[in-house]
Amino acid sequence: FLLNGVDNNVNVIDFLNQSAYVVGPSVEAIGEMTVLTNGYNAEYGRAAGGVMNVNLKSGTNEVHGVLFEILQNTVLDANRWENNAAGAPRNPFKQNQFGAAVGGPIIKNKLFIFGDYQGTRIASAGGTIQNLGYGGFFTIPTQAMVHGDFSSLLPGLQLYDPTTTTCTSGCVPGTLTAAAGATPVYTRAAFPNNQIPVSKMDPASMKIAALYPATNQPIPAGTYPQNDYYTVTPGGLVTDQGDGRVDYRFSDKSSIFGSISWSNTYKTSVPPFVGALDGGDFNGSSEQDLGRNAQLSYTHIWTPTIISESRIGFSRLVTARTQANANTDEFKAVGMGGYDPTTTLNGGLPQIHFNDTTNTQRYRQVGANDWLPTKEYNNVWDFIQNVAITKGTHSMKFGAEFRPIHFPFFQVPYPHGELNFNQNDTAFPSTVNNANAKSGDPFASFLIGAVGGGQISTTNFISSTKQAYAFYAQDDWKLTPKLTLNIGVRYELFSPIGEQFARQSNFVLQDLTLYIPRGPNQDAPLPPNFSQPVTINGNTYPALYPNVKVDRGHVSPYLIPWDKFDIGPRLGFAYNILPKTVLRGAYGVFYGGEENQGGNPNRGESAPFNESPNLDRPPGVGTFQPNPNFGGGTQSMGVTDGYPTNVFTTFPVTSLQFREVAPDFRNPMVQKWNLAIQQELPGQMALEISYVGNHSSHQLQ
Repeated sequence: FLLNGVDNNVNVIDFLNQSAYVVGPSVEAIGEMTVLTNGYNAEYGRAAGGVMNVNLKSGTNEVHGVLFEILQNTVLDANRWENNAAGAPRNPFKQNQFGAAVGGPIIKNKLFIFGDYQGTRIASAGGTIQNLGYGGFFTIPTQAMVHGDFSSLLPGLQLYDPTTTTCTSGCVPGTLTAAAGATPVYTRAAFPNNQIPVSKMDPASMKIAALYPATNQPIPAGTYPQNDYYTVTPGGLVTDQGDGRVDYRFSDKSSIFGSISWSNTYKTSVPPFVGALDGGDFNGSSEQDLGRNAQLSYTHIWTPTIISESRIGFSRLVTARTQANANTDEFKAVGMGGYDPTTTLNGGLPQIHFNDTTNTQRYRQVGANDWLPTKEYNNVWDFIQNVAITKGTHSMKFGAEFRPIHFPFFQVPYPHGELNFNQNDTAFPSTVNNANAKSGDPFASFLIGAVGGGQISTTNFISSTKQAYAFYAQDDWKLTPKLTLNIGVRYELFSPIGEQFARQSNFVLQDLTLYIPRGPNQDAPLPPNFSQPVTINGNTYPALYPNVKVDRGHVSPYLIPWDKFDIGPRLGFAYNILPKTVLRGAYGVFYGGEENQGGNPNRGESAPFNESPNLDRPPGVGTFQPNPNFGGGTQSMGVTDGYPTNVFTTFPVTSLQFREVAPDFRNPMVQKWNLAIQQELPGQMALEISYVGNHSSHQLQ
């Protein structure tokens, strides 16, 4: 995406690069839009799929303006299936788009100005517009279950008390640990009448459970709750955007123009549940997107056959999403101890999951969603120099471009943690590591604080950077009155993605080495059991990666060498077979750098700079043994106990996250070709028959 010929692409880590623009001007601000798809000339690069260039309107010697208003509302909409099923009316919806544009002279034939404004307002509910509010059916525990009464599940399903687990045979005496070569057999006592006494409940779990609303949909007797809660929540969007452009003619030989485009979007979305219970998804409860694009272009005619153009542009995007209760320490509010990740904008509960024995969600997850909050920046400078030369039958153009790109961001998988509760912890251990399918419930496991597992992430900012250089030459040669040849070549140099403070690493599978770049953070520690086993509180944690070597300080902050061989020839022709019949063809080689792929490759999330320790049961701890990472290894009170205070320092973990890019990485390359015949028809119509082909190499995976 180009705006007045300069970069207008989003580089933040969430987006596939070149699939979204920083600022999208109002329709009333667009003077011209050009779409180049196959076989375009050497002036354009970086994209193999196509190039879209939007030019803003400029002022003229006449004053022109426009006002507009567009309205859509509920009266014109059909109802949704979920609403009909619940007997609910249409969700409220109103969209209002309005604005104005005006252009004219300040000094006739000399100084011109153009400006526009567009506002968009959307008020919606129930997800009528995607990501604006929630609507539909959710599965939640009944109010009886919230208070520990699961008797409605009898006789089909029985709950068991994990704190009564004993080993009847096959264990080391006095423990639940399997003896060498033995098959342990366990047993547990049932909760009478499927009722969990308050004395067995985790205090923090009870406070969270008290936040649940009452079910409002029928539940057949003796069955699990299913789609027993229906809700519709509101959402809204406010966008203000505009453009301004000033053109000035110094003389017949020199002119300059400058423009600025801006867009501010704010979204709100009330999650399915009130307060800290949240239950929302990655869209969060609020979002802001602030886009800016500014540029200056100077054109000078040196001679009747030589014209130069110098451009400088800057685009910036700030996008942020936050969860509900983002500035409230819900850990403290519900009484969770241990490590508390709450900081500015990182409030809320952990995301809590309730899964059955097949790891299928039994109840809707609650708490603040993973990956939130997120804040991402996109800062791109674009320096362009073009020179056009006409000589005889040759129309030549030469140019160079330099783009330094900086896209820092905060976005980690589990910023306020994740807790997983399963059916097994309140089920009967019928066979080794397998629960009786007609016993146990994940919400019951939650009530007593029997944490099955979890994760939590460090909350470090990643400051990614990259650079791009390009040089090109293009000659459009009118060889005969009927035949024109288009001959060009473009050289592009893309840096790999670096990190401003060298806080990223690369795990290379070929030589089983974790490469940590030279820089102030090259000695960042890894978990104590990274390469050798450790024993803590009687539990032995095996070495995670005993065969992995760690190389510190011997690679650059880019981690891999630059690919310096991206030379792209461009060839094309146009031949007038008849006055109204043209044959065209083209071939070109196009390159793309190490572009973002919607979150990847993000080597700043690789250990040791950002870690997301897995706190599931370590190897050797069976399904019916307590998870030693929570509740002091008692299989209860794990929510109140919380995450280990040393989870990011001296605490052993069961897994780590690595990212890899091959040391011999080559930039993606696409060869494209086409052949077409075009025939002009009466009535200002044309007929085209074409063949288009392409071949891709070195694609990112």
